[in-house]
Amino acid sequence: MNKLNLKHTGGFPFETNTLDYMQDAYSLFNTLGAMAGELVILKGCEITGNSVASGVVYIKALDEVLPFKGSTLSDKVIVREDITSLPFEDGTSKDVEHTRYATFGNSPDGYLWADFKRIDPLTTVIARIAKLEWRVKHTIPIGTVAIWGKPADAIPIGWIEYEPMRGYVPVGYRPRDFDFGTLDKTLGERTHTLTTGEMPSHNHSANTNNYYYSQDDSGKGGSNWEVSVNNTGGPRGNYQGDVTAPFTQSEGGNQPHNNIQPSRVVKFIQFVGFDD
Repeated sequence: MNKLNLKHTGGFPFETNTLDYMQDAYSLFNTLGAMAGELVILKGCEITGNSVASGVVYIKALDEVLPFKGSTLSDKVIVREDITSLPFEDGTSKDVEHTRYATFGNSPDGYLWADFKRIDPLTTVIARIAKLEWRVKHTIPIGTVAIWGKPADAIPIGWIEYEPMRGYVPVGYRPRDFDFGTLDKTLGERTHTLTTGEMPSHNHSANTNNYYYSQDDSGKGGSNWEVSVNNTGGPRGNYQGDVTAPFTQSEGGNQPHNNIQPSRVVKFIQFVGFDD
């Protein structure tokens, strides 16, 4: 900020330009109000019943920090300017002091009182931020893994893709269970070929070709049978016993079957915390 060196000897040239220089220098403080917002209560303005106490406000549209003169509560705030004239050496009276302040009033150019926001001291704001950061760090433990259904470039700050879950479906831990009792264990397979022991109990019809039997009476002691395969004819003789086939005809393609449960492909992300 600009400043004046008033310690020189020999008679300081104190003129109106000097005062104007000073006024320009401290007007810079108005810009600090912009840090707070559009319409801000910087100090005071406490409401008691139907009255509002005096205080200090900032109005960004004017880029001014102004004193607020308290009065009865109303809907709008206006800016007033009281002008004081002072006598000059040449005998004239001129406007010198322009006292500006905000207060309640009715004007089309007014500002809604409801839009003025009270700003907490920076120490209070910093303490609240620190508390929120502590809650975030302790509400979501480092290492938490979550399902993420959006693209990788949209993963939020503090999270990374959890690559060990690529191609896997999570299953709940169950103590003392052979399959599910060890954390981080991988199990299962994408496709599976059944073994004989895994097949359901079943049987097949046996194809023994077409055997034909014919009989003629040979008198006492038995019968004569004529046996033919596929009805092609054959020798005549005595027949006794069973007809068996050692194997059925081969069936099936010996291909593995899909072992994937109904699924939707997502990403798993892991919380790694925020940079300080």
